[in-house]
Amino acid sequence: MTKDKYKYVEGLLRNYKKNKSRIKILELGLVTDDDYALGAIDYSKDKIQTSNKSDLSDVIVKREKELEKLKYEVSLTDALLESLNNKDKYIIEAFYIENIRMNKIAVKLTNNGGNLSWGLTIC
Repeated sequence: MTKDKYKYVEGLLRNYKKNKSRIKILELGLVTDDDYALGAIDYSKDKIQTSNKSDLSDVIVKREKELEKLKYEVSLTDALLESLNNKDKYIIEAFYIENIRMNKIAVKLTNNGGNLSWGLTIC
């Protein structure tokens, strides 16, 4: 796997929670600041706008595209996590999604009911 693919997968994992919450916001139709970032009107130039497209339709199209992209990324992340065994899944979820430091993950794995088969060595 190339370095770019690692960074892409790492980004998927790190943004998992944020993406899931953004999906809920978009599905519920809640308005956020990102949806209505209005720019200033520039009167210094003589320009006639001939477009019939409204700002609202632009926002709707943007939200639909964003929702589609986020759903794809979340489902891809879910599929990646499901392909892991329990130990690996715990490590990945704890480190990337829950932002738990690796030393705390290692302690949790080695103190798993006295079961040292989940032991983790940190170099």
